[in-house]
Amino acid sequence: MDETVGREHIRVESVAAPVATTGEVLSWGSIWAGLLTAFGIFVLLSLTALAAGLDAAPFADPPENIDVMASIVTGLFVAVAFTAGGFVAAWTAVVTEPGRAILHGFLVWATYVLLLLLLVAAGLGGALGTATRVFAGEFTPEGAADLFTNAAWGTVFVLLLAMAAAILGALIATRDEVRAVRWRYF
Repeated sequence: MDETVGREHIRVESVAAPVATTGEVLSWGSIWAGLLTAFGIFVLLSLTALAAGLDAAPFADPPENIDVMASIVTGLFVAVAFTAGGFVAAWTAVVTEPGRAILHGFLVWATYVLLLLLLVAAGLGGALGTATRVFAGEFTPEGAADLFTNAAWGTVFVLLLAMAAAILGALIATRDEVRAVRWRYF
C-alpha cells in the first residue's frame, strides 16, 4: 500500500510478529504473589501459635521430644502456607494446564529457597537458634555433629514438604470447580 505524506511516498507493508498467548506465559508477578502469600501465612500462623501459647511443650511426652513436636507443628504450618502460596501463584496467573501449574508452584518454592539461602548467607538464618542453644548449654563440641546432622535432615524434610505443598496448591487452582468460583466472584 502506498500513501502520500507531503511530497514523499511511504510504502507500508504488514509484518508478522509473534504474539504470546495466555498459555505460553510464565507469570513472575503471580509467582511473587504466591511467595509473599506463603511467607505471610507461615509468619502469621507461627506468631499466632506463639501468642496463644500453643507451643509444643504441653504435647511433648516425654519432655525430651519437644524438638519432634516443634518440627511437626512447623511442618503443618509449612504445608498450609505453601499450599496457599502455590494456589495463589496458579490462580492469579489464570493457569489451566497442570504442567504450568506445577511450574508456578515449583517456582514459588524455588524462589523461597533462593531468598532463604541469601538470608542464611547474610547471617540472619540460624544465628538466634544457635545462640540460644549455646547459652542453654546444649551446644557442645561432642554433640555438634549430631545437632547439625539432625538439623540438616529436618531442613531437607521441610523443604521437600514445602515444595510438594506449593505444587499441590497450584494443581488445586487448575481444577474446573475452583476456576468456576474464580469467574463467578472475581
